Amino acid sequence: MEDLNVPATKGDIGQLRSAVDQFRSEMNHHYRNLVERFDDRTTKLINAFYAAAETNSRRITLVEDNEAAVRSRLGTLEDRMMAVEKRLNMPAEPQRQ
Repeated sequence: MEDLNVPATKGDIGQLRSAVDQFRSEMNHHYRNLVERFDDRTTKLINAFYAAAETNSRRITLVEDNEAAVRSRLGTLEDRMMAVEKRLNMPAEPQRQ
């Protein structure tokens, strides 16, 4: 085991500086790699949320279109019933709410 009380030489300090620089470089590389992975995951999550939102938007549009079609058909049926009631001279029932 080395004596820890021996003064460091310029060579020792140079080796230490080199090791610290190498360690710093490796840490920066790992940091950039991690940030890139986070960015990729974030992008994938955002794209998934957008896809889900677009799907829900299409479903809502479809439901609203179907509702409009049903209301239109109901209106047509009400008009036809009114015409039949007029021909038969039947009083219309009060509208229910």
